[in-house]
Amino acid sequence: MVIELFVLAAVVAGLVAVVAEIAVKDPEIFGEIATDVRRLAQPDAPLQRANPAGVPEYRKAA
Repeated sequence: MVIELFVLAAVVAGLVAVVAEIAVKDPEIFGEIATDVRRLAQPDAPLQRANPAGVPEYRKAA
């Protein structure tokens, strides 16, 4: 029981630290998060996907 409470306290302290850091560095972002969550979840640029290992990359002959 004591270990569970210690873990819960550590998790809550970590969450408080993250929210406090956001509040100090950029407090306006809370409004953006509340109003436009979907836009914030999108990456800024499309991801560049590498060719997976073992899958040959077929190229046209010159």
